[in-house]
Amino acid sequence: MKPLDSTKRVLIAGLGDTGILAAIALSQDFSIIGITPKPAMISGQFVGARLAAPKQWKKNFLMRFRQYKGLDQVRVQQGLITAIDTAQSAVLIQTVHGEVLREPYDALLIASGVRNGFWRSNDLETLSVAEAIIDADSKKVAAARTVAIIGGGVTGVSVASNVAEQYPGKSVHLFYSRDTLIPQYHQRVQANVEAHLLKQNVHLHPNHRARAPEGFRYDRLTSDPIHWLTRHPAFEADLVGWTVGRAYPNNAFIPADMLIEQGFVKVEPTLRVPGYSNIFAVGDIAASDSHRSSARNFGYDVVAHNIRTFLVGGGEADMKTYKAPLHRWGEILGSQTYGLRIFTPKGRLIRIPQWLVNGFLTPVVEHQYTYKGVRTMEEAHTMEQEGYKRS
Repeated sequence: MKPLDSTKRVLIAGLGDTGILAAIALSQDFSIIGITPKPAMISGQFVGARLAAPKQWKKNFLMRFRQYKGLDQVRVQQGLITAIDTAQSAVLIQTVHGEVLREPYDALLIASGVRNGFWRSNDLETLSVAEAIIDADSKKVAAARTVAIIGGGVTGVSVASNVAEQYPGKSVHLFYSRDTLIPQYHQRVQANVEAHLLKQNVHLHPNHRARAPEGFRYDRLTSDPIHWLTRHPAFEADLVGWTVGRAYPNNAFIPADMLIEQGFVKVEPTLRVPGYSNIFAVGDIAASDSHRSSARNFGYDVVAHNIRTFLVGGGEADMKTYKAPLHRWGEILGSQTYGLRIFTPKGRLIRIPQWLVNGFLTPVVEHQYTYKGVRTMEEAHTMEQEGYKRS
């Protein structure tokens, strides 16, 4: 495809799943610079598999950026954005080596995501450090006889289910503050997931609201007894995972007038930041709706289209609008022995067997279609060692 204007520079602040997909969608038309504190794509998805089956999880969800063929035309800069100069359309970046860079932009996409629990951070780190953290947490799970998970959202359900799946001999307990699990989902999904957990012998404890230790930021696994605000007796477990939905937006570099009270970025239905014609936001950082669901549901496609429209001089009428679904949907537990269980927006269950996941869904739909081709970790490492340069 002939570039529309390859001299136009799009900066993408954050290369998680959504940032990567937006970068791929724009990379044939413009000059793309992706800025990330991470040395690789370290997904925040499927934390249960990350803890219980880390080897398989790393294969699919810890990826060197050069594994993505769709990023071959993208310059990746590891570093933290420290400020946005909106008057001059530039950002300041502190690199992993301590340098300070200034990068101008024609359009800026904020996809910086959130910090959440023990599995999502905004730290500048090497790949070896990132892998060591993942391995240390999974070893703690393997060694524990009794595992307690606190939180009835998607992450808590995923962790409880996958630990029970991989370690059927462990005593796994899931505590949550409401009557029901995953309240953002359709009632059919809630009932289905609850039945599946019970079948896996997960002990369910509704209406339990935990009292966090003093000064605790939910950023590590613990082993102290759990005390409750709901007058239940203390509970002791070898390992406690806190998955209570405390998401902290990565917004330290974002001007205050762009943020809502909770710290997420204001966006119009086009995912453009109000008052800034050349700044957009998408993903977990964007206050697109109550669930910030542009991190899913093809939000990256909407924002990429609108950035392209802006850069070629199109008007508001030429832009797409992002419409959030009433309920969250999709896969919740990740790939397990039987394969995938995907839920539709209306709560219907679609089962995909493991042979189809391994033989078609992952290599063809995800790797080839969505990401435009994926190399092996070894191939990407070789390219990096040889001083790979984008063409």
